Amino acid sequence: MLIGLHHVGRVVSDLDRAAGQLQAITGWPVTIEWSGADPLVSGRHVCGSALAEGPNGWIELVAVPGPAAARHEVNEAGVTHAAIQTGNIERVIERASKSGIDSHADPADLGTRFRYLYLRDAEQLITEVEGAPHAPDELEPWLVHGAITTHDVERLRAAYENFVGAAAVGTVRLSGHDEVDRLSGLTDVDLTGTWVPLANAKVEIWQFHHPSTRLEGGRPYESPGSGHLAFETDDLPIDLTRAKAAGFVVEDEPTTT
Repeated sequence: MLIGLHHVGRVVSDLDRAAGQLQAITGWPVTIEWSGADPLVSGRHVCGSALAEGPNGWIELVAVPGPAAARHEVNEAGVTHAAIQTGNIERVIERASKSGIDSHADPADLGTRFRYLYLRDAEQLITEVEGAPHAPDELEPWLVHGAITTHDVERLRAAYENFVGAAAVGTVRLSGHDEVDRLSGLTDVDLTGTWVPLANAKVEIWQFHHPSTRLEGGRPYESPGSGHLAFETDDLPIDLTRAKAAGFVVEDEPTTT
């Protein structure tokens, strides 16, 4: 069965720079493997990888040759960001500022008592930071979700519910909200969002009705700016069968190390 969300992965061109900025954002230790021998990317044209180790999950960086990605907006289809929560969002903002990391805007208040912030690193990758009012200031930031934007939120929600064996914990429609516009860096945002839970984190799924999310073919795995979600299991054959039944397409054969 699925144990949980192991990591949120992102593809970068400059591993040293991206790893340093990820460590500045999260405060987590980051381990770089320049050999490209990471079993999670075995057999691919990869020149290195890094794992930022949080208390309940990881963020992975996969380095490939070539230039950095162009900026992708959050309404574009694909894995858009990883999100962490913290009891002290100001500390994260200070570390990010010292490392030259930009934000879409100041933290936004959406009426939940949480404060939300989108940070963009030098590779134009987004890390969302959520200021949690219930968390002690000294608590280490933790992974809260990996986010996907899709042109069909109902279809993807059902796929992940069937795959992980859990119902979505909520669905919201956000429209005409100035703070959402500010947070996302877009104008006149109208979106539907939902969250599918695992033991340690969630899969967050968005569909933007305006500016609309378009149906797109999948980005190549090794394209800078692309991303993936990785799940940990103690029974790969069973969960692979569940994934196929839920509509996921298997592109690689299982690899052992």
